[in-house]
Amino acid sequence: MESALRRNKKKNGHSSEKSFAFYIALVALPLIQYAIFYLYVNFNSILLAFQDYDRGSGTYVYVGFKNIAMAFRDLFAMKQWGIMLRNTFLLFALDLVTKTPLTLILSYFISRRGRVGSFVKILLFLPSIVSTMILVMTYQYFVENALPAIGESLFSARWTAVFTSPRSAFWAIWFFGFFAGFGNSILIYVNAMQAVPISIYEAAEVDGAGFFRQFRSIVLPMVFPTFKELFMVSVSGLFGNQFFLFEFYGLRDAPAEIYTVGYYIYQQTNLSSSNYPRISAIGLILTCIIVPIALAVRALMNRVDPMR
Repeated sequence: MESALRRNKKKNGHSSEKSFAFYIALVALPLIQYAIFYLYVNFNSILLAFQDYDRGSGTYVYVGFKNIAMAFRDLFAMKQWGIMLRNTFLLFALDLVTKTPLTLILSYFISRRGRVGSFVKILLFLPSIVSTMILVMTYQYFVENALPAIGESLFSARWTAVFTSPRSAFWAIWFFGFFAGFGNSILIYVNAMQAVPISIYEAAEVDGAGFFRQFRSIVLPMVFPTFKELFMVSVSGLFGNQFFLFEFYGLRDAPAEIYTVGYYIYQQTNLSSSNYPRISAIGLILTCIIVPIALAVRALMNRVDPMR
């Protein structure tokens, strides 16, 4: 009896060791990737904020807070930074008050309409399958050529190309971004809404709640945690979002009036490696700005969360 117990104990020990080894093998690659491409890259970016490139020795040397001081001067003295910050927050606010409500309503319609909803879901997700550059080229050709031709034929007036004016180009790019990101958000919201038990909808219908009353009183509270997570991701990545400006203009051709913070950082990073210390300092300052904003938004979201 005792020998059998020992054998079982030994067997269970080997089994647990194999399970632990399998677990290590499973998570090792993602952990290594996270350590290299997130921890190392960000730590190196922080160090670069306090370094500068020495052309004589061909290495980076410590310069203290020189880059931080230059970045502060650029942020608060350059008029261009005011324009970039305005455009960044304006595009974010426009998406919040227009795209988010429409995405929630469409997701609710898709989740409740069976085959019709599935067809609409596929239709809205198709742009996410096609390459972004192909969509940009198609959209730009339509806006630059087809739209003026249609306007001239209908109204007998000459239309100027949309992208020749920074103001019209700004709204054209926002309109493209408005529809380009529908697919992924809708899939996430639809999955969250389909997790709501059917019995809840049936009970609401028995009580006389209509389609939109169910949306307001049942669906929105149930999917609020999903909305909160997506919103927090958008807020934390606000200064890194270049809002498709690179796809439309490349690195050099965008008008200064429509620059965003994310586009400027992406542009300066790719133009020359000598910009790395200055951009790292700017990124460090922007991180110190966005972190308290993100924490405050999270606290507000937790406070108004109807599911808490």
